[in-house]
Amino acid sequence: MENVFRPVENLVNYPEEQDMNRIAILIILVSILSGCITADFIRLDSEIRAETNPEQIEVLVEDPERPYKVIAMIEVSDEGWDFYLEELKDRMVIETAALGGDAVIIGIESRDSGTIFTPMGAGGFIGTNLKEKRILGKVIVYTKN
Repeated sequence: MENVFRPVENLVNYPEEQDMNRIAILIILVSILSGCITADFIRLDSEIRAETNPEQIEVLVEDPERPYKVIAMIEVSDEGWDFYLEELKDRMVIETAALGGDAVIIGIESRDSGTIFTPMGAGGFIGTNLKEKRILGKVIVYTKN
């Protein structure tokens, strides 16, 4: 009977297995990173509005001069996965449009969110502190008065 089990050190002799391992690692990384921007909101009124076009959403860093009403508070986070602020802003715009807002007034916050440990050969680990980036915002609609 042929031995189907090979010692781990012999894996280098089987390039097709290395390719499969690389593909498996890539699939895992893509699945982990693809959904790591989270969004949460609190509605401040009960009116359900039609979605607006995300391309028409204004992103503001201070109150506009036009009269407006705050309809929701929103928070978007990268959960410590080191996304660009631009990616967080894009997600906030999508959420603002889904709530029927005309604009979002944003503020940015950063905080420590924990430590991730990565195995490093010979049974050792390396710890990396994660910085969570968050954008907090007020979803607004413009009013006539």
